[in-house]
Amino acid sequence: MNAFLQEAATPNHALQRTSGFGVQLPGAALIRPAQSRAVRPAMKPGTARAFASRRRAHSRAPGPESLSLGSLGVTMRALLIMFMLAFAGCGSQPTEPAVRNAPDAPEVDVVVSLLTHDYDNSVRRKTPLVVEATFSIAMLRLGDSHAKFAQSLLSRASDDVPADLIRDFCAKNAKPQKVWPELGKRLPVILLSGEEVESLFSAGHEHKTNGWDRFYAKYPKSPGITTISRVGFNRRGDMAMVYVGWQADWLLGHGGIRVLRKQGRKWTEAPAIIGPIWDS
Repeated sequence: MNAFLQEAATPNHALQRTSGFGVQLPGAALIRPAQSRAVRPAMKPGTARAFASRRRAHSRAPGPESLSLGSLGVTMRALLIMFMLAFAGCGSQPTEPAVRNAPDAPEVDVVVSLLTHDYDNSVRRKTPLVVEATFSIAMLRLGDSHAKFAQSLLSRASDDVPADLIRDFCAKNAKPQKVWPELGKRLPVILLSGEEVESLFSAGHEHKTNGWDRFYAKYPKSPGITTISRVGFNRRGDMAMVYVGWQADWLLGHGGIRVLRKQGRKWTEAPAIIGPIWDS
């Protein structure tokens, strides 16, 4: 624990690997329980990214090379330390994601439906969406064991989010897996590996630019980095549950579990609340 605290205090702490669950995207986060979950930001990721670009042109957010615990306020330092300590508990998971050859078609349908809605402008213009290459719910677990996390969700089961839906979601996300390449056949997608995330956001670039500058230099039209999970279904197959996270700058991002209902052949998001939500 002391060694981890010492590592967390170094200038490169803004990017931490979550073993077995891809990479924790750079940016401080505030986690809220489901009971206090606010309405999602009115801005879609693409609009918010444009806003962030204008803001960054006037005041560049600190990169991992310049950010230190001493430069943050007392409250933010406490939140950041707590956040990183929570992720230390994930180290027992395997480091290499398992390969899944082909997804179930309904899972791809749900993910495509959500991403098309969230990034409608990018999809229409065929701008590639940058998606983490590994399914991940690490931002929701906060270092808890998967069993404890699943039990926490099951304790909140309701008619809006039934227990069989939660169980399927938790079972499918118990182990790390690679995002299906088939997703690229339905949407313009670039799968971002953990190694590339580390390369973009590490401090080994002579401190000339911060990680998000490097990211947007490589992906200039991207609305940011999106993280998704496997999709859970209820027994009837007419309800779905999936985690979607999005980060566009050091302090611009959000994520949480989304619940959808199938109406005819279309998936429509339901106003259901389950699990924590994070904002940065």
